[in-house]
Amino acid sequence: MPLLEGLIGPIASIIDKVIPDKAARERAKLELLQFEGSQELRQIETRLSAIVAEA
Repeated sequence: MPLLEGLIGPIASIIDKVIPDKAARERAKLELLQFEGSQELRQIETRLSAIVAEA
């Protein structure tokens, strides 16, 4: 997902500016990365399902 990948960096920099507490900031960034990972996993699962269906 190129669009999502392009948004992670800018959103992380906004998190740095908006959340003053360092621990809360790191938790927010971790959740953002987990969201990105889950989206990538869904995309891979969809592609694999399509490949299996064609086979």
